[in-house]
Amino acid sequence: MAKRVNIHDAKTYLSRYVREVQQGTETEVVIAAGGSRPLGLEEGLFELPLDIDAQDAEIAELFEGALR
Repeated sequence: MAKRVNIHDAKTYLSRYVREVQQGTETEVVIAAGGSRPLGLEEGLFELPLDIDAQDAEIAELFEGALR
């Protein structure tokens, strides 16, 4: 699991965190703002249907990038 630090600590101890990763004591350091959660916490809890945009043409276009 990655070490999570807030922005203040990252600014204060950046060189320490870089050293920990270089030495292998940490595999990664995540800098979080305002208590944000890392991506993927809900992974596997639900499935997104492949045809989620089939009912709404505007959403389908947005997903496909046609409205740029």
